[in-house]
Amino acid sequence: AYDPRDHVPRASEERRAQVLVDELRELPGPVLMTGHGWYLADAGLPTTAQGAAIADVLRGDVGTTSQDLARELRDRIADRHWGSIVVDSTEGYSYLPPKLRECYRPVGPLFDDGRPLLPVTGTLTGPATVWAPKDAGSC
Repeated sequence: AYDPRDHVPRASEERRAQVLVDELRELPGPVLMTGHGWYLADAGLPTTAQGAAIADVLRGDVGTTSQDLARELRDRIADRHWGSIVVDSTEGYSYLPPKLRECYRPVGPLFDDGRPLLPVTGTLTGPATVWAPKDAGSC
């Protein structure tokens, strides 16, 4: 029989989630986190578009909407708009433009042990690495 208790986070996972929220509050802002954006809300920070929704618009290629969004993402990356970008443990799920590596650099994991906070169900990827803007001349 199906046991729904397997889908309830354990106390240790809830503690890690609180550590994550506390870490997000300490990051230079604004913070871009396209995966698991509810943690930004929990931290009292402005939320951002969800990564899969961004990917849907980019893939949709309806009129100029996808081109406008792609351009806006590229421009904000190039302008170093975000003080911090949180990239998922599976980087592809963060749906960020290739220019990210030119303008930002990874500065370390969110957790001291380097392990991301993974969901109990669904796609096993979680907020993992913080990226910070590179020096002005490098992008």
